[in-house]
Parts: sequence; C-alpha cells; structure tokens
Amino acid sequence: MYKNCVDQNPGLNDAVLEWMVREADNTCLPIEGRNGGIVLDEMAIQEDLQIKFTAEGAEVVGLVCLGDENDDMQTIISGEDTTVTATHVLQMVFLGNTGFRFPIAHWPTREVDPATLYTQFWNSVKWLRKGGFHVTFCCLDGGQANRSFVQLHFKGKDPVREKFTTLNLYTHEPMIFYMDPWHNFKKIRNGIEKSSETGRSTRTLQQGNGKILWKYWKDAFRFDQDKHSLPLHHRLTPEHFDLGPASRMRNHLAEDVLNRDMLYLMKAFKKYRECEGASDAELQD
Repeated sequence: MYKNCVDQNPGLNDAVLEWMVREADNTCLPIEGRNGGIVLDEMAIQEDLQIKFTAEGAEVVGLVCLGDENDDMQTIISGEDTTVTATHVLQMVFLGNTGFRFPIAHWPTREVDPATLYTQFWNSVKWLRKGGFHVTFCCLDGGQANRSFVQLHFKGKDPVREKFTTLNLYTHEPMIFYMDPWHNFKKIRNGIEKSSETGRSTRTLQQGNGKILWKYWKDAFRFDQDKHSLPLHHRLTPEHFDLGPASRMRNHLAEDVLNRDMLYLMKAFKKYRECEGASDAELQD
C-alpha cells in the first residue's frame, strides 16, 4: 500500500524523511521514541537490469549506486569510469527506543566495503537529525566488512575493552555498536551441526569429558515425535535438522534448537535413556 508513496530511489531521500516524520507525528511518538539506532544489513539479490520510466525520462535500475563520492573514489582507484550490476542491497532501518521502526534508505552494491559503510552510516545519522531523530546505537551482523567498519571507530584500540562504545561525530554523545544476536545464534547452531564423530566432520565439540554432537539434537527430536502425541517441543520440524543454504539463514530455526523448550526436551530425553538403561558414558554425553 505504501511503497510507492514516495520514489524509492537509492540513498537518502528527503521525501522519505518527511514521510517518516509524518508517521511519527500521526502516532504521537514521544521524544524517547525518536531516539534509537540504525539496524543495517546487506542481503544478496539476483542480478537484474530494468528500465524505469519517469516524467524526466528513462533510467536503468539494478546498477551499483553508492553515491557520487563513492563513484569518484572508484574512478580514482581504477582509472576508469564504469558501472556494474548490483549483486547485493544494503538497507538501513531506524529502530526507536519504544519500538518505532522505519526503513530509511537502501543502496544497490557489490558487497559494500567498510570505508563506504562508514561514510553512508554517518551521513544517515546526520540526515536523521534533520527530522528530529537521534541515533545512539548501531546493530549489525558479524560479517567481515561490518567488523572492519566497527574497528574503524576505535583507531587501533580493542572494541571489547572499549565496550563497543565510541562518540557520536555530531553530538559527542556515546554511540554503541553491537552485533545482531541472531547471527550468533546461527553461528552456534552451525558449529553444533558440524560436530560429529562420523562422516566428513572435521570437528567434535566437547564440554569436559562429554561430547556435544548434532546427533543428540536429532535423536531428541525423533524421540519427541515417536513417544508423544503432543510433542514436548511443538515448534520442531524436520526442517530444523535437514538444513540447506536457505534454511540455514532463517533465524527461528536456530533459536528453536537452542531455547528453553529444547533444553526441557533434552532433559526429558536423558531421563528416558536412563530408564532404558543407557550406559554412563552415553548419559554423560
């Protein structure tokens, strides 16, 4: 209903900011809700070029567009003025402290570099201030470009020791960077998935003398499905365990196998194995 209210051009568009202010005013958003942070993410897209017709004429959509400053730097570096098809899109969303959420901008990219990300982030912080929105944190995943982007703010210092806190370039108030917890959940799940004593696995995770194997998660799931008409962990499905490239990226599939319901199921499965006479070594794992 709303995506065509304003032109969805790459970069920071004042029409979008005006729309954002109207939405905030219409919901009587308090001042604390106009304080918040920027959530940013870069996602892969299918390469494609399209012709968009406007009142000013025709334009090509689907090319990398990171602003004039980035284009000028790429020309200086390569010595050529070229255009390339985008393979990713960088999106930034404002998230207020009271839950107000609004997508503010997107940029077609070919995997953005840390320096460009630095420039676009701080341009966005300054741009949001024009509409009365103040940024105090940045949330992002743990990709290499994002980690390097965060490191740029600490001038060789350890971000951990600095508690991932630096100064806002415009207000000199604290600016906090933190990694999206969902990314960490998926990394933990992916690490456990690769933990095995058989097949092509190159790792076996351990805690003390016990092993942490993906097989135990799958065995607990089968136990729950076979023994209970109403499963103890009702959210689990085969999709949680037979993972592919797309399903590995889905946040809830990682959360569901690491949450309290999974712990409850594991304890029930262990008790069942005790009753069935499992060996001490098996129970320790």
